[in-house]
Amino acid sequence: MEVLRRHSWPGNVRELQNAIERAVIICNEETIQPAHLPPAVLRVSPQPGGDKTGQSLIDAVEQMERSMILSTLERCGWTKAHAARALGITERILSYKMQNLGIERPRLEN
Repeated sequence: MEVLRRHSWPGNVRELQNAIERAVIICNEETIQPAHLPPAVLRVSPQPGGDKTGQSLIDAVEQMERSMILSTLERCGWTKAHAARALGITERILSYKMQNLGIERPRLEN
């Protein structure tokens, strides 16, 4: 509950609803734990004297994951099936991660 209270909820009720739905789907226990919540909800502003980069571990992992997915998609010509195989995940997980990380195929310019 404390993790949910600390989050600013910029998406308001929809963001909260999505976070709870995700947690219920992922959770295989009786009680939802912070690990079942989306990464954005777990983010906490860096504290003074913390990490020198000013990034939380969650932010750093998310940034690395985004970079890996983007470079793999580009290398695979934006074919999700090939990219997912190269990343060692399912196409469904790749789509989920792309949605959460805001990754979209670039539009071709004429």
